[in-house]
Amino acid sequence: MSYRHDPDLEFLAQCQNKDLELLVKYLTTDKDGSLRLTEQITSSESYKNNFPNHQAYWKLLASEIQHFGANSLMTLLRGGEGVLYREVINDIADKLGLFVKKEDPIESVELALMCKLMMDAIDKMPEKNLPAVVDALEIQPESMNRSDIKNALRWATKTEGYKPLTLASVVVHSVLNHITNKGVEVRNIPLSGAIDVIVNPVGVLFEGIENLIKIPGPAYRVTIPCSVLIAYLRAKKKNIPTG
Repeated sequence: MSYRHDPDLEFLAQCQNKDLELLVKYLTTDKDGSLRLTEQITSSESYKNNFPNHQAYWKLLASEIQHFGANSLMTLLRGGEGVLYREVINDIADKLGLFVKKEDPIESVELALMCKLMMDAIDKMPEKNLPAVVDALEIQPESMNRSDIKNALRWATKTEGYKPLTLASVVVHSVLNHITNKGVEVRNIPLSGAIDVIVNPVGVLFEGIENLIKIPGPAYRVTIPCSVLIAYLRAKKKNIPTG
């Protein structure tokens, strides 16, 4: 399994091991904790020799993401290489109907993905949970009306002072709790006490997306939550304060 030089994934080399552990466990194990049938990380010598020093084999993680984003025939034709992360997330954006341009900064595309997940969750969650969501997202809507909340989130994410890590923390916490095994440690992800009421609505949302996307094609069951996790790690790497 070969890694293609990928400027949008190079930052993984500077991530802390405790953060990369989230990515390792997600890429290698299914929700029930068993190894993914298609994963190639745990059989590599680099993994065996360096675990749990995940920084030593970050290229393995990046390569796995690239391969999940490519279909097997095209990977074979490329000589075993996957696709760049930019292609992976642009494909997800297209699949979910996001209004982004292919040349947009990668952070903008990731933010659009977070907003899509969060806004759909706001539409689905019980009204009683909305104040907690507003608090966790650190936004100030004109009212607790769903439309006002979404407008406030939309406005906030277009404002220079908004902290992407705030939104990323909410979404990644929720998605990982829903789709991964209990061995994935998410308690260190900074978030307000609203997490208990946010997890289920966003989990339901992702379940709905997963049901809509019946592969053939790229493994969206892996690439969508993986992009959410990458977005969180990128935001954290930029050391953006959470409050």
